[in-house]
Amino acid sequence: MSTVEISGLVKNFGAFQALKSIDLSIGDGEFVVMVGPSGCGKSTLLRAIAGLEMPDDGMIMVGDRDVTFEEPADRGVAMVFQNYALYPHMTVAGNMGFGLKMAGIAKDAIADAVQRASDILSIGDHLHKQPKALSGGQKQRVAIGRAITRQPKVFLFDEPLSNLDAALRTRMRVELGRLHNELNATMIYVTHDQTEAMTMADRIVVLSSGAIEQVGSPRDLYNRPGNLFVAGFLGSPKMNVLQATLVSATDGELTASVAGLPDITRPLDVTEGRELAVGDKVLLGIRPEALGEGDISFNLKARVVENLGRETLIYGTPENFRSCDGDAEDGDIVVQYPRQYDAAAGQTLTVGMPLDAFYIFDSDGRTRSFAAAH
Repeated sequence: MSTVEISGLVKNFGAFQALKSIDLSIGDGEFVVMVGPSGCGKSTLLRAIAGLEMPDDGMIMVGDRDVTFEEPADRGVAMVFQNYALYPHMTVAGNMGFGLKMAGIAKDAIADAVQRASDILSIGDHLHKQPKALSGGQKQRVAIGRAITRQPKVFLFDEPLSNLDAALRTRMRVELGRLHNELNATMIYVTHDQTEAMTMADRIVVLSSGAIEQVGSPRDLYNRPGNLFVAGFLGSPKMNVLQATLVSATDGELTASVAGLPDITRPLDVTEGRELAVGDKVLLGIRPEALGEGDISFNLKARVVENLGRETLIYGTPENFRSCDGDAEDGDIVVQYPRQYDAAAGQTLTVGMPLDAFYIFDSDGRTRSFAAAH
């Protein structure tokens, strides 16, 4: 059984707490992606699972074994690094079989394991080559093949595609998905790229400042973010955020007011946390792709227009209200049209806004009501 159970995991580097009592369960055969900004602890958590960082507290189980303080080679895991970590003087076959050779496996068994892995990854024609003769994508396949030959219980990936160009990253995402389905293996994958997380994961783990913010399927996290951090991190361009004032709060509904817009009423889907009262400051979030058509409209003066072929992004300043997103310039909001849209910088556009597409967050950033799934 290739499950991973992490309980109360703590890791300190001097006075800095990199991991703050992490609890996480990963199922047999599951593809879990850990995401978050730089310094959030995702790579430290992966290295702790691999045995490259010893925790200060907590426990790590792989299957039914406590591996918290075992050596990396004894844990039944294999790690694929960002920089490939191939031996330059060895052939592809030598690199892929090196771990088995060091374990004292017979030559025939090593050759069979290398051939099987090369067939899975379609690199059989490169077994005689050295890494310097390979492209970036081929080197990454070799690194993955080296992990496959060990037949680990758990595969660990530390931002394996970040050194590849955009087109190759897309192709390798598809290949990794196919590989997961073919091997039916447990895989834990670290990335800062939300596209990789959304397209590959069975479940996503969002981390911030050494703690887990939320765990769930890509669709659940996108449609039902637990807080403003998760809502803003998943989605590109990120969610537009407006300051508002709560004008009513009943058992079943919240109504918030933004200067220059009609009142926004949403069902109260989340009840945990402190009670809200009339007059409280709240935050309204709406995703760029939800704008364009809707119940009400506003005028937007376009500042930047990005025509991307399949979609158009318009960054602009509304006439009657402002974004409160700290990343936005001069109160800009972003509109995402899923098509080519004829607009130019300096032009004033009329943009629709569906009232049921708003999320409401309290002043602490916790979600208090969800937008309708689109």
